[in-house]
Amino acid sequence: PPFRKIANLLQSDNSLNDVSRVVGTITQVQKGGFYLRDETASTFVYAAGDDIFPAGSRVEVEGFATVAPFRPILRAGRVRLIDKGEKPTALLLKGGLEIQPKLHNALVSIDCEFLAVREGSQETVLQCRRGNTYFEAWLPKFDRILNELKPRDTLRLTGVYEVTTTHPIPRIEWANGFKINLAGPDAISIVKRAPWWTLNRLLWALGIAVAAISLILVWTNLLRKRVAIQTKIISRQVEHSAIKDERQRIARELHDTLEQDLTGLSMQLENALDEIGELNEPANRSLSLVHRMLQRSRLEAHASVSDLRNPQLLMRPMAEAMKESLEEKARETGVHLDFLVEGEPRVLRSTTQNHFLRIAREALNNAHRHGKASRVHCLLAYTEEGVTLKFEDNGSGFDTSLPTPAGHFGLTGMRERANKIHARFSLNSSPGNGTKIEVHMPYTSPEAGIRERKLP
Repeated sequence: PPFRKIANLLQSDNSLNDVSRVVGTITQVQKGGFYLRDETASTFVYAAGDDIFPAGSRVEVEGFATVAPFRPILRAGRVRLIDKGEKPTALLLKGGLEIQPKLHNALVSIDCEFLAVREGSQETVLQCRRGNTYFEAWLPKFDRILNELKPRDTLRLTGVYEVTTTHPIPRIEWANGFKINLAGPDAISIVKRAPWWTLNRLLWALGIAVAAISLILVWTNLLRKRVAIQTKIISRQVEHSAIKDERQRIARELHDTLEQDLTGLSMQLENALDEIGELNEPANRSLSLVHRMLQRSRLEAHASVSDLRNPQLLMRPMAEAMKESLEEKARETGVHLDFLVEGEPRVLRSTTQNHFLRIAREALNNAHRHGKASRVHCLLAYTEEGVTLKFEDNGSGFDTSLPTPAGHFGLTGMRERANKIHARFSLNSSPGNGTKIEVHMPYTSPEAGIRERKLP
């Protein structure tokens, strides 16, 4: 039979029944045959096992040319070894990967990025990319190399270039893809490992960094707020400590000077009254009035000193402070005290609370000193409109239509304190029926604002 070039198989002067003889080099051995290359082109040769020689062997093939997609193939009747040579060199594809039909069945090498693997029934398919071109590489099932591959590894694949098409008729002009047929895992080499910083890992790292920064910012903000709160608390403590020390100093000064002087003046007036006696009635009346005024001033000074030395009394809720203050006074005087609280207590301004405490103590003091009462009922009521203090005793009472006796300043002081907090003061008493006092301050009063407790 005549010798033919691979590119000239199945030309017009050669029918399917003619035996062709081709000489070439085996480029790759595959199941059922091998790929053969001469100086014009490459093709696939179907051959029996005894007629298959290793890649690089130069052989003479006699057989029948058969129609196949894109290029005829040979069905070998006889394969004769001419000589054994070195493994053939593959054509390295560079630049872009446009479809090259002339390379159909040629041995090529290509550098690409490994994306994923797909397992078929009898083959393993590697999905690869180079630039914007995606293609597949087919090889028989092997696990050895596949276990080493990681997505985004850079691979060099050496195999047979095969043109493909999605058109039902495989014509060269309709070719729209290609694949690489690999002989085995040795046709795959890892050029460069995938970078550790993948997109997913980068997103995870950015997410962790953002979360960490957010936590740090939140922690810093909380710490700043905590430091501000602690600083404010320390400042208040220092301020309260300084105020407490100053109050103690003023209390000592008042006790050692004003209160002692008032006590001395009171004793001197008592001696003067004893000496004058009834010899000079006008002078006796004047000195008695002065003596009562001094007594009143001394009691007020004593109460002021007591308040200065016990500032915590005004820092507590008014109901607790009032109950403690009145119970102490009741124990001193022997008066039985009934103290009740109604409604939800409100926190009043400390100066307002001080006026209520002073009014309550003065009412109890008057009930004991002037009314000779044995029992006192005190009610502190909180309503939606305001706060009310009601005081009732079983003392002797008095005629409210008569002028206030000279030297009696208790009622006047209570009215003045009620006026200072814009409260309504009412008094009801008659001889033999005790005394009733009521002080009502609406929450609309400018002195009734609910504020943070401070030392007065």
